[in-house]
Amino acid sequence: KYYCTMNLDVPNKKNIVINYPNEGVAASYLESNLFVETKNESCTVENHSGSLEAHSTGGNIVSVLGIPDSGFCKCYSVSGNITIKIPIGSTANIHLKSTTGTVSFNNLAINPSINTSKEIIGTLGIIDSSTPIIYLESTGGYVSLIGF
Repeated sequence: KYYCTMNLDVPNKKNIVINYPNEGVAASYLESNLFVETKNESCTVENHSGSLEAHSTGGNIVSVLGIPDSGFCKCYSVSGNITIKIPIGSTANIHLKSTTGTVSFNNLAINPSINTSKEIIGTLGIIDSSTPIIYLESTGGYVSLIGF
């Protein structure tokens, strides 16, 4: 088994796709859309200013991001936890879901239409046609959306 770290400068606004790396994903300061798939490894994305879609079988997904207009943050995990941090002044359509874990949000003024320990659906800020979508779902882990 080999381990390596790769630093890669990506041209601005190019989509980035990472499928099943050996040791997970750690990315920072991207301005592009990022699509990640891992098995049992973690996915950590910091200071991201593009859309994010992350899928993991058993790894945790953690991200700090500012979602652009008409953008998205879609994260799915079978047994890992999902923690997403967004700026407090963000607007978005929100859907947080966990089958056996719990869902929560902190430091955000979400207007929920559904608010249970397993699912939260609602809006954040003033919604229009370019409002970003945040969809976070874990079957067995917890899901947390935090304002910073």
